[in-house]
Amino acid sequence: PRSTLFPYTTLFRSLKTAPSAAQRISLLEAHFLATIDRHWKNDHYTQLVRDSIGLYETTAMIPNTNQLAEKLFTTSKTINRYFHRTVGLPPKRFFSLIRARAALTSYLTARNDFSPDAFGYYDQSHFHKAVRQFTGRSLSCPS
Repeated sequence: PRSTLFPYTTLFRSLKTAPSAAQRISLLEAHFLATIDRHWKNDHYTQLVRDSIGLYETTAMIPNTNQLAEKLFTTSKTINRYFHRTVGLPPKRFFSLIRARAALTSYLTARNDFSPDAFGYYDQSHFHKAVRQFTGRSLSCPS
């Protein structure tokens, strides 16, 4: 009965009896990871954000927040609120980071076959501007 009233009693007891600091750190890490994992699975905020990201990636990274909201049967204001709460960024900024990272990875993998259109960029200069915003550096132009 006491362990149900005080769920951390077992953790505290284990921390007090652990012979080394490394083992105490390991116990705390395991506890916090389990707590975070349990929280993320049950949190409706996180689930909507995950669904939004999944939908964004499966639709060729094209839809904006309004289009995502429509497909998820919610409002863009709700998506913005959930992203701010879960990720700490607005969805537009988050999705632009995902798109820039995917495009840059593709560009670095196969420069000759790279097409900025495949990632929703209008042209090469639009892609270069996104890379500059994402990395803080310019791409070196091939001669």
